[in-house]
Amino acid sequence: MNTGGTPGAKGKAEGGRRLRARILLIAFLLGSAVALFFGSPLSRVRHIQVEGTHSLTPAEVEQAAEVPLGTWWFEVKPADVAARIQKAFPLVADVRVHFSWTGSLDISVREKGVVAVFPSGGAWYRLLEDGTALDVVRPGETIGMPLITVGAPPQVTLGKPVAPVVAACRQLALLSPELRAQLAEVHVGDSTMWTVYTVDHYELHVPAQEFAQRMQWFPQIRDQVKDRGPGEIWLTDPFRYSPFPGGKGGQ
Repeated sequence: MNTGGTPGAKGKAEGGRRLRARILLIAFLLGSAVALFFGSPLSRVRHIQVEGTHSLTPAEVEQAAEVPLGTWWFEVKPADVAARIQKAFPLVADVRVHFSWTGSLDISVREKGVVAVFPSGGAWYRLLEDGTALDVVRPGETIGMPLITVGAPPQVTLGKPVAPVVAACRQLALLSPELRAQLAEVHVGDSTMWTVYTVDHYELHVPAQEFAQRMQWFPQIRDQVKDRGPGEIWLTDPFRYSPFPGGKGGQ
């Protein structure tokens, strides 16, 4: 009687042993690779690279990130790093955080643009594109951007939005820097029509809800009426123009 089993059964048993051996070998190699990785400097933050700053410095962003060199990569939570940076700097619009296999923590930031200056309580505040008060203009400092005014200016807190002019700041941010530089003042009188005084003495009346779109019309309309001198322009459809009597300039 043959007690050695069939050739097919022996082959299956041998194949099973080989498969288990391969699995053990692969597991060993993977474990060794993981151990080598976590034992190497590549598993930790070796360098922090900051890009996209203009007003801020890379050192300021790195400090706000609160990720010491030598931190394990799995301890770095990109969303938490981004939140800390944005909390520290209202100027920052977006943050992207990426850990490279070389051990570099790459932080890319996009700063909000400063679009206007807002007078309140005897001080002038620079406003960001979302209406947040960034800082106070120093005496004698060149402004280089339009003034935003309202009937009764509220108290301003740095790092917080100035509620009455948030919409105006967002609209101003949609204008090109060249067009924005032509505006001396934007008066937010009500929610339907805003008044704009330009540096070349025109007084514009612009529908608030379509402010950025209608302001694009101004250069072309000015070219059409410039021979008659500065005046009031209603950026409605169709537009209306009324020259100032006696060559009156803008405010």
